[in-house]
Amino acid sequence: MARKRKNDELIKLAAISAAVSLVVVLVFFGGTLTGNSSTDVTLTTTIAASTTCTFSGNAITFNSLSLETNAQAPDIGAVLTVVNDGSTIVNMTASLNQTITALLGTTTGTSALDIAVATESGTASSITALGTSTTPAVALLLPDDANDAVTLTTTMDVGGGASNVGIANQALISFVCTADADGT
Repeated sequence: MARKRKNDELIKLAAISAAVSLVVVLVFFGGTLTGNSSTDVTLTTTIAASTTCTFSGNAITFNSLSLETNAQAPDIGAVLTVVNDGSTIVNMTASLNQTITALLGTTTGTSALDIAVATESGTASSITALGTSTTPAVALLLPDDANDAVTLTTTMDVGGGASNVGIANQALISFVCTADADGT
């Protein structure tokens, strides 16, 4: 009987030692004992910014163009509103698919397509005498709903003696929104 009692005490001592060891492992080595090894992993996610400019219309029309006299005001075309519906800061450029001379013919005086640019954010650059080269219109237009609109007002000056007035010539004005390279 004495031997059985000694075995019971050894079993109790072993159980208490195992419980204390488990507490030490959990407290000092932080965590649970699962039998599985673990590795810390850093997950990097890149969210692609979207560049979306929405136009209020798809055409700028001039009802009838008047030949310019010395003090005549230019003819005003449609007013377009552009909204940056994307998720990134954008820059906008404009260009014409043909020269004013090709559009109107040879004129005396000045002929030009001008675009007045007003913007809720960023830097507006009104365009005088838009040509076939890409010309900046807006820099750093924000994507926030309160600051994302641009108003484009086009005007056409037609110099006297235009040879193509009355002919249905069409000019294509390209407005292009691109994500700003550094987003600032």
